[in-house]
Amino acid sequence: MSRKRKNEPELFQRTANSCYCFRQYIDGKNTVINTKTTDYEKAKEFRRNYKAREVTTEISLMQRENASKVAHTIIRAVSGQELDRLTFQAGFDFWLEHNVEFNENTPSYQKQLTGYFFNFANWCAENDITHIDEVDVSARRYCGTLRTSKMAPPTYNRCTGFLGRVFAGINAFKHLPNGNPFDRNIVKAQSLAPISEATHQSLEPDMRKKVLQVAAEAGQEWLDLFLVGDQTGMRLKDSALLKWNMIHEGFIEFSPRKTIKHGNRARIPVSPVLAEIFNRHMAQRQASPYVNPVIANFYNTGTWVREKSKDIFEEALGKETTQLSKEGRQCQRNGCIYSYHSFRTTLMSLLASKQVPLRDAMTIFGWESMEMVRIYTKMLEQARGDMDKRNRELFDNLSELQSDVPVVEIIPERLKPTKDALQRLMPLYSNRAIGLIYDISDVAVKNWMMKFGLSRNKRLLSPDLTEEEILKIREEQQAA
Repeated sequence: MSRKRKNEPELFQRTANSCYCFRQYIDGKNTVINTKTTDYEKAKEFRRNYKAREVTTEISLMQRENASKVAHTIIRAVSGQELDRLTFQAGFDFWLEHNVEFNENTPSYQKQLTGYFFNFANWCAENDITHIDEVDVSARRYCGTLRTSKMAPPTYNRCTGFLGRVFAGINAFKHLPNGNPFDRNIVKAQSLAPISEATHQSLEPDMRKKVLQVAAEAGQEWLDLFLVGDQTGMRLKDSALLKWNMIHEGFIEFSPRKTIKHGNRARIPVSPVLAEIFNRHMAQRQASPYVNPVIANFYNTGTWVREKSKDIFEEALGKETTQLSKEGRQCQRNGCIYSYHSFRTTLMSLLASKQVPLRDAMTIFGWESMEMVRIYTKMLEQARGDMDKRNRELFDNLSELQSDVPVVEIIPERLKPTKDALQRLMPLYSNRAIGLIYDISDVAVKNWMMKFGLSRNKRLLSPDLTEEEILKIREEQQAA
């Protein structure tokens, strides 16, 4: 008779007063489950609930429900205890407590990064994900959403990179079941397209003059703002928010706000034009840390400075000149070729034409991007090519170098005796005749014969050779 299989595992006690336990196969291993009670009836209820939840779990996993939710449901049903879980707000606050350096960023940059996190939190709420530990492959689905929204690659990389930093920081303390779902091995960064050459157009001298003239018509503050950009190559934000404490002993030293998170610094010499502007503002200095407080106030309270600077360029150069046709995803990057940033490109071109070394240019501009190094290197190569062309034209047209060059009289190489030649001449001519052919003495002929190991058996007498005969024999010897 076959043995009847029990539907419920048997309850047992290890000792007389210990808690009831039962055995259960988990991942192929016979595991002891402790009911944590000495009451038999309560132990039976625990076992019944455990088995019921086991079936529910299998169904949930087959339906591809979140594993973290399933585990939490089982623990709460079996033990009645809640896991220590973090909502998205609590998780971000926890991360901030352990990453105080986040507050060293500018307020606008903090706001941007915070927005990245809570945009993801809102997306999770729409997809029924309420806790940090529930984020798993959903991270990849969110990244797919960002890609389909046509987010620019630099913004996409910055967003997913920051989410990865937050999850990695929380995981270091809380040990999330899925670790860091935004790890770069899981969520790949998007490749960046090369910066368009069209966005780096420098101003010609007449264009620069027109722009500064229109800026002067807008007012002294605007002219000073544009001269700072013209003389330093600083970006609009750095020029508008230039402070007195950045100026030291004839240099402007500061961290460019666009790349402040990288810690790179720029160090720019103060030109005579800038020195005059600083002295004038110092004489009428107000209670403000900014060199140009009027422009700084406008910049901090709205977008008028950016809009006005754009209007000045369009008025000076024409809208059709400053704008490019918008095409594809890169329309925002290729939309404008002449703007306040052109002052920076113009200075780059000027330094390249003066063969300023790359290391010095990196110090002046505070570069962090290798892409900008590539562009400057290309400018250097172009400047060298232009310089070589100018130098060639200069040397081609220097009249002092085009004077008559004296002609050197070409003296034919003197014919010298050879062993083969002497062997041919000896049976036909005497030493004296051979000497006339080579324009040497008969003694010299005898020495050449001794040198080549040649000798006569008997003395040979030959008639004197005419000049025509000598020249003909010489030609024959040279041809041989």
